[in-house]
Amino acid sequence: MTVELQTSSAKESPVNIDSLQKLISEELAKLDEPKTFIEDVAAALQTKSSKHKFIVLVTEVHANESINENLKIKVSVGTVWDGDKDGYHHFKVAAASTFMVTVYWVYVG
Repeated sequence: MTVELQTSSAKESPVNIDSLQKLISEELAKLDEPKTFIEDVAAALQTKSSKHKFIVLVTEVHANESINENLKIKVSVGTVWDGDKDGYHHFKVAAASTFMVTVYWVYVG
């Protein structure tokens, strides 16, 4: 199983990318139950910063074996936030299924 950073928007991330990647890797076994995975990752992140709120989004990608072309998924999000203090990291997790894990944070001071 691999956890690979895909995109990021972070000038002042409250959690270093390597630490977040390690946290996701440690919680991989829980991805079969996304609610548990999300709750545990969010709880661990909340201990990293009392000045931020965290949102954890998990998307599971299923593909029929008969698909002969590369599967493409496009997700768009709009935000109104402080580009210096708020941001996100988006990871691709390759396991038995493919998961996209995005962690957003919003500075609340």
